Amino acid sequence: MTCEIFRVKVKDQRSSTRLTAIRVATDTEQIGEEVGTSLRGQRDQLIRTRDRLQDADVELTRAGRLISAIRYNVISNKMFLIFIIIIECAILIALCYLKFIR
Repeated sequence: MTCEIFRVKVKDQRSSTRLTAIRVATDTEQIGEEVGTSLRGQRDQLIRTRDRLQDADVELTRAGRLISAIRYNVISNKMFLIFIIIIECAILIALCYLKFIR
């Protein structure tokens, strides 16, 4: 009888161990699915962020070209104004020379 009880206890322990292993495997699988879902969501978010950054980079490049064009126009306008001022000064000097010295 004691051998029979021992065998039953061993079978119960094996069954219990199997059930525990099945529970652990099920829990692990569920956790794995949750992690996979979370990682897919994070991947999608990273892809959207990358796309937005690429769009921002394109816009910054375009803005940089626009600023360079504006800078070129400002410099050329200043040079033109300096040239006009020099011509006006030359005309003024010529008029003073003609009026007062002659």
